[in-house]
Amino acid sequence: MSTRAVVAMRRGEGSWRIYYRHCDGYPMGLGRDLLQALQETSNEEEVARLAEVNFEAYSPGRFQDEAANLIFPKFQADLEWIYFVDFSAPSPRFDIFRTSCPYFEENFTFRVWGCYLQFLPTDWEQQLQQVQLAANMMLRALGAFRKGVMK
Repeated sequence: MSTRAVVAMRRGEGSWRIYYRHCDGYPMGLGRDLLQALQETSNEEEVARLAEVNFEAYSPGRFQDEAANLIFPKFQADLEWIYFVDFSAPSPRFDIFRTSCPYFEENFTFRVWGCYLQFLPTDWEQQLQQVQLAANMMLRALGAFRKGVMK
């Protein structure tokens, strides 16, 4: 089974470029690949190449305000992870969101981790591993709670 993810990258106040990765989209896969690439270069095309993501589309400038809960769940129904890389900040910003897939039929997302790259913690790989486990545990707990309430 594949773990699908998208990456939205922005430079300046212009549009976001959307990239897609079909497998290994979880934080210890794609998240690690992105952060390693971002430590090597701030060139968007090179980051995309190093992280092995494929360009999909452009999106408007106000994109991030609505993307996580409105656009991405409709982009692909079985998307599990969403990454934002914003090169327009004084220091590039990296954020990870988790979607409700495959735990819920309803589409929703929540932010699970983020940082400015200049403040990237030295133990970021361990943090990504914990983020991945915690996000999935939270979804399982919400599912169990929902099942208990629906009885």
